[in-house]
Amino acid sequence: MKTILMATDLSARSDIGLRRAVFVACKAKASLHILHVVDCDLPLAMAEQLREGAERFIHEQVAKIDAAADIDVHVSAVFGDPCDDIAAVAADLSADLIVVGRHRPRGIAEFFTGTTVGRMARTTVVPLLVASRARDAAYDRAVVGIDFSACAVNAVSVATDLVGEGAVTLVHAYHVPFKALTMRTDRSGALSDLDREHIEAELQRDVDAWVAKAGLQKAGSVVELHEGAAIDILPQVAVKTKADLICLGAHSRSWLSTAVLGSTVTELLSYSDYDVLIAPL
Repeated sequence: MKTILMATDLSARSDIGLRRAVFVACKAKASLHILHVVDCDLPLAMAEQLREGAERFIHEQVAKIDAAADIDVHVSAVFGDPCDDIAAVAADLSADLIVVGRHRPRGIAEFFTGTTVGRMARTTVVPLLVASRARDAAYDRAVVGIDFSACAVNAVSVATDLVGEGAVTLVHAYHVPFKALTMRTDRSGALSDLDREHIEAELQRDVDAWVAKAGLQKAGSVVELHEGAAIDILPQVAVKTKADLICLGAHSRSWLSTAVLGSTVTELLSYSDYDVLIAPL
């Protein structure tokens, strides 16, 4: 990674993202560009005051982080729409990564209009890192959710860039529909060992084909298979492996289909307190 863009709304949530971005940039020896977008619908005089004040505030926040002295930092504030202008600036910079803080919960309004982070997660063409945990450090270990897509290959690549080879755990969570009717289960609903072995033997062929196609054999990549919902499995594996980052491939869908059908990305951003990396195709 050579260029990292951090987008801030000047909140305490964004400060978590800013601090994490500094340490990621330090580890990667990358330049860090920090951006704030001022609402373009405000009166011009007020917007200009906010722009100047935002730049001063960001410089003050950066000065509090000792590690920032070791990297090339640029600060700017522009007028516009956050989602559109963050994407435009990322394109202009040829950014390798966008970092943001966790969005503020907005209740029913989030269902109808989404959030800036949610919109970016669905439309970004640059890997997006959503920071939730306050920690002054780069990442140590990552868990990557695998669905055998090209996006998942990119997620493995970006996760490896962030934590290094040997610190990435690949996980495929699978779902067995109507398993209580079609399989042998115990009282808790868990599959019998025999059925599990049969299902995972079938899945392993898909795993092996995907690993070969993705060119991951040299990295000695092993994909763990777990029965259950990814939103439950990925945090569990993260706890077990002491990972501090969960990575997923993004699948662009309209806000309505995501709201109705749900997605692992949306659920992780809404309900998990882990930092989440979203890798586009």
